[in-house]
Amino acid sequence: MSTGGRHPRESGDPVSLAATTLGSRRSLPSTPIGGGNDAIFELTLNRMRWRARRGLLENDLLLNRFLDRNAYDLDQRQTAALEALLALSDNDLLDLLLARSEPTGDLNTDDVRSLLTLLRAA
Repeated sequence: MSTGGRHPRESGDPVSLAATTLGSRRSLPSTPIGGGNDAIFELTLNRMRWRARRGLLENDLLLNRFLDRNAYDLDQRQTAALEALLALSDNDLLDLLLARSEPTGDLNTDDVRSLLTLLRAA
């Protein structure tokens, strides 16, 4: 899909945005969010919690429960996978969370699949 020369974040295309978000962090090592810097960690966590506020109550409940239980255990790769999932539309995200569909295209990575396993177990 062409974005007319614009960056995917400007185009509003959720699939391009998710791929860009995930693709830009694909090679990160498994280190804690913020690299051990508590201030960066708290900013990142607050940003993820804000983005997890969704239009569908089911998504809200699943994502917030997951963050309550697992936020302090996420590494940078898992955070990048979560951000890629949060770029999806509410219905597409819910389908993945409820295992009604599986990730495809650029979202079909080990990081996203392992995060979905954690999200589905939360």
